[in-house]
Amino acid sequence: MNILFFIDEINSNSGFNYDIKYAKKNIESLTNHQIFLIDYSDIYQNSTQDHLSMGDLSLLNKYFKLKKFINNNNIQLAQVRGVGLGSLNHFYSYFFCYLMKTKFVISTSSQINDYSLRNK
Repeated sequence: MNILFFIDEINSNSGFNYDIKYAKKNIESLTNHQIFLIDYSDIYQNSTQDHLSMGDLSLLNKYFKLKKFINNNNIQLAQVRGVGLGSLNHFYSYFFCYLMKTKFVISTSSQINDYSLRNK
């Protein structure tokens, strides 16, 4: 299964961002799932095969880049961290997944593991 994680800052090694990167390595090493990251850093960076940075792009450009990324990588499930609208990036994540009809899971950081994603 191809899973998409939304992350606020890919270069940060503290807090929720670290937990998401740790969960990515953990899930990929223990299962056959492939994890992709969407980064909302302030600065648009070059993307890699398993990471898309959307940075300071306009809302429309973010939507089309994300749609292309999801279609190219055959994403079956997206994970959005946070129960409430903690930031504008969370709102974008919900909104984009809804518009693209992508299945998504809303969870706290401690629930980003294979068991919870499999049983939501």
